[in-house]
Formats: sequence, structure tokens, C-alpha cells
Amino acid sequence: MNYKDWGDRCADGELFARSNAVIDGVVAGTAITSYILSLAFPIASAATGIMSVLLPILWPPTAGNPGTSDAQFTWKQMMLAVEELINNAITAEAKRDAIDALENLQTSVNAYNQAVCNFQNNPGNDIYKLPVQRAFENADRQASQAINHLNDNPPTHAVQFLPSYAQAANIHLLLLRDVVQYGESWGFTSTQVQQYYDNPPPRPGNPGMKQRLSQYTDYCVRWYNTGLQQQYNTGNWNKFNDFRRDMTIMVLDIVSLWPTYDPKIYAVPTKSELTRTVYTPLIGYSGSRDSPNVPINIAEGSLVDIPRLFKWLRELQVDARETINALNITGRKLIFQNTLNNELWEGGYRGNPGITTETLTIPSPQSNDDVWKITTNASNPYIQGVLYIKGWDFSFTQSSDQSIYPRTYQTEKIRSGLPCRGYFPAPCAPCDPNNLCSVEIPNRSVPCDEKNLYSHRFSYFGAGHSADAQALSYFSYGWTHVSADANNLIDPYKITQIPAVKGSSIWNGATVIKGPGSTGGDLVQLPIRTSMHLEVTIPGFDEDIVSYYSIRIRYASSQATSLGVQFEGEIEEGSRLVELPATYSGGDLTYNTFGYQFATEVTSHSDSQRGTIILNHVGPSGPNIIIDKIEFVPQKGSVEEY
Repeated sequence: MNYKDWGDRCADGELFARSNAVIDGVVAGTAITSYILSLAFPIASAATGIMSVLLPILWPPTAGNPGTSDAQFTWKQMMLAVEELINNAITAEAKRDAIDALENLQTSVNAYNQAVCNFQNNPGNDIYKLPVQRAFENADRQASQAINHLNDNPPTHAVQFLPSYAQAANIHLLLLRDVVQYGESWGFTSTQVQQYYDNPPPRPGNPGMKQRLSQYTDYCVRWYNTGLQQQYNTGNWNKFNDFRRDMTIMVLDIVSLWPTYDPKIYAVPTKSELTRTVYTPLIGYSGSRDSPNVPINIAEGSLVDIPRLFKWLRELQVDARETINALNITGRKLIFQNTLNNELWEGGYRGNPGITTETLTIPSPQSNDDVWKITTNASNPYIQGVLYIKGWDFSFTQSSDQSIYPRTYQTEKIRSGLPCRGYFPAPCAPCDPNNLCSVEIPNRSVPCDEKNLYSHRFSYFGAGHSADAQALSYFSYGWTHVSADANNLIDPYKITQIPAVKGSSIWNGATVIKGPGSTGGDLVQLPIRTSMHLEVTIPGFDEDIVSYYSIRIRYASSQATSLGVQFEGEIEEGSRLVELPATYSGGDLTYNTFGYQFATEVTSHSDSQRGTIILNHVGPSGPNIIIDKIEFVPQKGSVEEY
């Protein structure tokens, strides 16, 4: 991977052309998250497996010799990206100290990987155990020191360092995951391994993995929110939204995957999804002749959707009044579909009816035919720097592209989308010199210009009108990650996490609430006597592979309460009343707010089946239950044995 190619690669008209550093940061963040979401068994379960895929992104081999300043290219770009996003530089001394610590981290992680591979390639030879222990201890120490140089001491640098902090924390958590899973085979005692996993104060020694998960997660969310509020206070919606989008990709997406690193809870690889929506920059004329920008609260309400169940955009209808010399967009209507729910619903009309209507039609989510790129046609004939929207071209992954109000005359074309996800590694073995994990980011364009590598699908069309215009004059587009599965398909080889917002419906006053930032999306809130339905697809498999699935709920509740859990399938049915212990005492939703509870079981059959999970908060009293994920844990043997 040639880091020098990470240079000028944005053609005129691409919205991310403002900064190479920001581009590099979001490209790296997208690639890292996409790799972790896509990694297959057994790579994800092998010692150094995930790290072997991530390290060439964080430390490109051609950037410089390991352990040198040049080799820290990606880290420097992540720091510079946030400096530019918030227009606030890190002091030279603080940045130099952080880079020095990252140089040491790179050297120690490389030595650790080599020691582990020597051990794995020489099974039964105890002489290789002690070098692994020493290499792990050094890498563990260097990771902690690097994080200390990237934290909020002083707090003036915390936001700028946040993507680097998140990636260093990710490395540290992967190291701790390795020692918890394999430490005894390296010669550590069971007591030592347990301390690496769980070592809360006031016990002597460093915090364990459980404590680090909470510490790192809450830190990232806290400083993300601090930086986001600072950008909101500027009153500039684009600055605020740029920070929200880019820091979601560089920080929050990877944070949302950290719970699955806990090998005591996730003993096998996990199929996870991101359901959050990110928005590309505002396009059009959002102000007036007296004020260049619409108030930020009005822009936010016009361009960003409210929290609701994860939805699939099926139609976009745009109304207009068209004359020989002008096109005025007067209104827009959105038609959506919930996951595995055939009913279409209208997401609200914005604006006013026009004389003509043109429609974008998106096929069923199960077709995997997504809009991966949007080209907005615009002109600015009157006011310098103001764009008047004239129509749109929508690029599909499989079917022919579609246009709304296509222009035959010359317009400025503005491309919107997100970075490519990179090539996923083929089956490989991190310690086999003949089958090493090959990692590259072959396409670094932003927005992605190769539809086979798109990372996000078009999901929302925000629109608003400026103070002195009756027509809709400014727009922003919402995008969801391609990891969101249209079929809610259960993987028999992995723990399948399905976000509760992937439900098909909610009933009797259940609501969707904004996620805390660490869950990869929003949450479902169940007051007393409310319910939700989740449709799933269970493939047919021989019982030698999986006998049944244990259904587990990740939830938060400030008091103990009862939850009815029912499964209605094409082959079997069953229900159970589950007692949910309290997980926290109320307040903000942090990492430790959430707990787990096994609810019921679903048998695996040779034939596939569709089924419905029904969660009903039966009480008899108590607070709201906040549902994050519904998980299917594959099991072998009989339910009685379990």
C-alpha cells in the first residue's frame, strides 16, 4: 500500500475535496471498521488475526521503516484531520510526544506478532512461550503509554487526538482479547489471565479488559459529544455535520464493535451491523441575501431524520414548477419500508405541491440493488458561491441509473457518497508465510467511484427552504452502512447481533430513542405493556453444525422487570417469561449501563424458516426497558444440556 498515493485524488466537484488529511482519516476509518465487520472465521478467532489485517492500514509498509516518524503517516493524518475539522491545532510538543509513543507501540506490536507466530509455527516447543509472554507484556505496556499520550491531559488536545486514541485503544483491546483467550497456552497462570480480563479497583495492578472496555468507550463518547457541541455552537450546520459524520466514521463506528471483543461473552466470531445514518454536506442555497446560512436548528430539523426503526428507502418523489429558464423544487415525499415488513409507509411530505412530479424508485432491499452515489446538478447564475439545484442522477449497484429532472444544458455536477470499503482479505493465515493476510485499500476516492466497493447506501433525502424562498433550496443526503442486512439472516457459525431498530414494527407506545453513540445506532424503548416485533431468517443446517440458537438480549433497565419473549416461526413456536435484573440506577447510557440476559431457544432445522421475535414488556411494573441488540448464539447438543 503506497501512502504517497493518498494525495490529490479528488476531482473538482467532490464534496470531500477540502482536505487530504480528512480524506485519509475517513478512508482509514471506513476500511478498519469494514474489515472487522467482514472478517470471517477463523481469522477473527486467531491470535493476532484481526490485528494482522489492521496494522498495514494504521502503519502502511511503504510509509517508512517500522518505529520511525515517517511510518506514523496514518496517525499524523488522523490528527491533522481533526485539527482541520475544528480549526484548532495540537501543540508541536504534544504531537511529537504522541508520535514517539506510537513509534514504540508499532515496534512492540510487530515484535508481539512475530513471537506469537513463532509459537504457533512450533507447537509443542515450550521454548517459544516465554518470548510471547515478554512480547505481550511489552506491547501491553506500550499501548497503555501511547493512550496516555493521546488522552485528555491536557484537555485542550482531547478532541484532536480522539481518532488516534480510539485506534490505539482498539489495538490495546485486541491485545487483551488475545491474552484472555490464549494466555494460558503461552504459560501465563489462570490467575494472571483472569486479572488481565477483570481487575477492578481497589485490587492492585492495572485494570483488566472489562475495565478498559468501559473506560475507553465512555471516554470516546464523552469527547465526541464535547467536540460535537463545540461545532454546533459555531452556528454553521456544515461544520457541525462534517464533524458528526467524519468522527462517527473515525471513532464511534469502531467503538460500537468493542463489546464483541469480550471473549467471555462472545466466544466465537460475531456478525454485527451498523444502523446509524451519516449525512453528506449541505448542497444548495440555505441562507438569504442578508444572512448566508439558515439557523443551525432549522437546518438540522430540515435535513436530518428523527429516530425511528431502521428503514429502507423505496421511493423519492420530487415536485417542481418548471419553466423555460428555471426549475423550482417545491416539495418532496419519501416512501419507506421496515426490515422484512412488506408494508410501505410515507415518511412525511416537505414543501408544497408542484406542477410536475418525478420519482426515484428503489427495488426491494432483498435485491441488494442500492443507490451508492448521487450526482447533483446545480448552477449559480445570480449570486457568487450560491448553488441552485437543477436535478439529480442516482447511481445503482445493479440496475440502470435513474434521474430526476435530468438536465440537457451545462450544469455543475456535485458527487455525493462515502469512501470505498477496501478489498476484504481472502482466506488466509496470519502466521503462514505462504498465505499471509493481504491488505490494501485499492480505491481511495471520496466519494467512492467503484460500485463493487461501496460502503454506504443512500437512505434519506433531507430538504429545506431558505428564508427568502418558497421553493426547496438546500439538501443533504443520508447514508447507512452496507453491513445492515436486509434479511436479518442468522449465521450458524457466528453470534448474530441484530440491532433492535431492525425490528419490523413497534406497538402500543414503544418508541425509538437516540443511541448514546456507542451502540452503532439508535435503540428501542419499551415502556410497560408495549412490544416490538423482529423478523428473522434462519437458514437450514444440519444439527452437527448447530443444534439450536440461544436468544440473548442486550438491554438497559434501571429496575428489575419482566419481559415476555415469543418466537413464532414457520416450523416451531415457543414463548417464555424472562426476569430482567436492573443494569443501572438511571441517568446517561454508558458502557456499563447495558447487561445481557438469555431469553429463550430456537431449534435449528434442516429447512430454513422465517420467524418473528416478539418482545413484550409485561411488568407488572417498572421503568422503560431499553433494547440495544437481540442476539442469536449458536449451540450444539441439547437444550437440556445447555
